[in-house]
Amino acid sequence: LSPELFTRHLGFIADYIAEIFHNELRPLNFTDAYDRFFAFGPNLGHRDRKAVMRTVSGLIKLIHPDGEVGKEELHEYLEFGVEMRRRVKEQLHRINPSEFVTADLTFIDKETGDEFHVNCPEIRSLDTGDGPEKPGGSGRQSQGTNVKETFHNYDLLTMLDAGGMAEAYLARSKPTGRSVFLKRVRTKSADKDALEREMRIYEKLMRLHNTHVLEVIDFVRDDDYVALVTEYADGGDLENYVDERGDGRGLTPAEAKDIGTTLASALCALHEHEIIHRDLKPRNVLNFSGDWKLADFGISKNLSRLITQKTFQQHGTLGYAAPEQFEGVAAHPSADIYSLGKTLVFLLTGRTDVDLVPYSTWRSLIQRCISLNPNERPIIDKVIEELDSIPT
Repeated sequence: LSPELFTRHLGFIADYIAEIFHNELRPLNFTDAYDRFFAFGPNLGHRDRKAVMRTVSGLIKLIHPDGEVGKEELHEYLEFGVEMRRRVKEQLHRINPSEFVTADLTFIDKETGDEFHVNCPEIRSLDTGDGPEKPGGSGRQSQGTNVKETFHNYDLLTMLDAGGMAEAYLARSKPTGRSVFLKRVRTKSADKDALEREMRIYEKLMRLHNTHVLEVIDFVRDDDYVALVTEYADGGDLENYVDERGDGRGLTPAEAKDIGTTLASALCALHEHEIIHRDLKPRNVLNFSGDWKLADFGISKNLSRLITQKTFQQHGTLGYAAPEQFEGVAAHPSADIYSLGKTLVFLLTGRTDVDLVPYSTWRSLIQRCISLNPNERPIIDKVIEELDSIPT
C-alpha cells in the first residue's frame, strides 16, 4: 500500500477498491475448497449446500485470494457458513412453518469422521428439545428416534418429526408385517380438532382407491389418542428428487411428462370426489417404492367449505398456491390447477418461473394453468389431454 491510495476522508480510494472487488476477486471460485477435508451432513439439501459453499468461497476470496487456505481456516469458514444458513432456515420456518423445516445442520471431517453440529447463539439447540419443532407430512420418510411400543395393532418402531403436539411414527402392522406411517394426537390435545378435520378428508380418500394418491390404511380412536395410519414413503419427496437428479436444472421433458401426468391423474380423482388439495407442491409428492403419489392433505377442503383463516400456513405455500387462496374465497378446483402448473415448471427447470421453460408447447399449457383469473384456467381433464399430446 502507498499513500496515494488513501484520502483524508474515505480511506481507500473508492475506484481502487471497486476495481479489486469487481475485476480481480469476482472471477475467482473456491466453492469446492471445503471438499478437501470436509463433507456436508445429511440434513443439508441442495440449496443449503449451495448457499454454504458460496459463503465459504466468498470468505476465501477476501482472506485468501491466492486460494491457499488450511484445514483449520476451512473449518472456521464452514462453521460460519452453516450457521448463516441455519439462521436463514429458522427465519423462514417462523414465517411459514408449513413450507420450511428447521434442521440440525452439520458437516463432517473426512479424515476422522467427526460430525460438527452448528447452532445459532440466539436459537436454542434442537438437541435439547427446546427449539422450534419440525413439521412432518403424512407418510413422509424422515430420520427419527428408535422406540419400542405397541399401539393397538401396530408396533411403533421409530418416532419421526410431526410438528405441534402430534406424534408421528414409522410403525409395523402386526397382522400383515407391513411398514406404515402412524400419526396420533392425544384426545385432550389442542391439535385433536385439527387432526379430526384432516381425518374427514382421509375418510373420503379411503374410498378413492387411486394409485396416485396416498393410501389411507386405518383410523384408530381410544380414550387417550386419535390416530391416522397411511402407507409409508420410502423414497423421499419430489423436490429433493428434482434437485438431485436434475442438479437444480429440472428433469428431461419425458420424465417431467410422466410425473406431471401422474399428478394430474391424482387431482382428477380428487376433484371427482369433491376434494381440493390446496397445497400441491413438490414436497408433498412422495415416492412409494418407485411410484409418485400425492400426499399431505392437512389443509384440503371440501368444495362447499369456505376459507376463513387469514394465515399463510393455512392457505397453502407461497410460490405454488393460487393467489386467491390468500383472499378468503370459496375453495375451487382451479386452485389445484394453478399449483399443478407451478409444479410442472419446477419439474422442467428446477424453479417456478414459467419464463425459464424453453419448450413452447409446455409454456402455453402452463401459462393457462397459472392464469391470475381462475376462470381462465383449464379443467383437469383438459390438462391431462394436453399433457398427453405434448411431444417428448
